[in-house]
Amino acid sequence: MGADALRDPRRFKADDDERPALTRIDQLLGNQVPGASTGLLLDGELIPLPQSLADVLQQVVHLLMEGHAVAVIPEEVELTTQQAADLLNVSRPHIVQLLENGEIPFRRVGRHRRVRFSDLMCYKERRYARRKEMLAQMDRMSQEMGEYS
Repeated sequence: MGADALRDPRRFKADDDERPALTRIDQLLGNQVPGASTGLLLDGELIPLPQSLADVLQQVVHLLMEGHAVAVIPEEVELTTQQAADLLNVSRPHIVQLLENGEIPFRRVGRHRRVRFSDLMCYKERRYARRKEMLAQMDRMSQEMGEYS
């Protein structure tokens, strides 16, 4: 899966008739004993299920159960500034400003800027953590001023 993964990602969405199977899979994955061996039975062969895959499957199953569509995108995929803006739900000029200010790493391909998906997600996590801390700080200040009980 390359750069096309973001332009036209293969999206997966569960049908209503798949929900019972998803619920059962979720139960089985959630009831795993740490360190216990889990496997898939494919064509009569029991294949060990790596923990990394079990973790991904559990997250995907949860999202599908909630009615979300899921797309698999490798972290190394490079995005255009418009794709990055769309993923963060901001304007393209705002993304360009973030790139030029050094808040998100990027590289140039000719005149165009490219942003790695993983770098964009790191920025998103930092932004979320900053917002959360600012809200906590505002809450503390309100309590200190007696406006909050």
